[in-house]
Amino acid sequence: DFRAAPDAQRSLINAWVSTRTHDRIPQLLPSGTIGTHTAFVLVNAMYFKGGWLHEFNPANTHMQWFYTTPRDSVQVPTMRRQYTARYARESTAIVGELPYLGNELGMVFLLPTPGHTLRDVESNLNADSLSKWIADVFVKETRSTMYMPRFSVRLHSALAGALKSLGMH
Repeated sequence: DFRAAPDAQRSLINAWVSTRTHDRIPQLLPSGTIGTHTAFVLVNAMYFKGGWLHEFNPANTHMQWFYTTPRDSVQVPTMRRQYTARYARESTAIVGELPYLGNELGMVFLLPTPGHTLRDVESNLNADSLSKWIADVFVKETRSTMYMPRFSVRLHSALAGALKSLGMH
């Protein structure tokens, strides 16, 4: 009942999201986002915490330079491990895969090849090229040392524009 108790309903929605994301998203809707004129709220929650098939040893994490552009860099905690990697070298990108536990899912990453930039990779990236690159990843394996900045991913997406394009005004 958004008309009678919009903030109470917002709290219920936040509790639902918090429960389903194991408290990783404790407050999806900030105060004031639901009012007496709210007709409906469409909410989706996704939570994924996969362990790597081959874990990174925390003792092998050290501060290293990470290049955000060919000229600019920052020091970040960087994980390191040796393993047999699935990868492919394409014209503008090195494409690799890090499998998660169970070996059914994996993270695919794209790294510009020497002499190329992220913009070069992006300009060659579309559904067809990505499909080809991912297929190529499973053809070649090599023993290598991987360096990866420690990271976490959070995504907040406002769907107003997408929903309007679908006819939900």
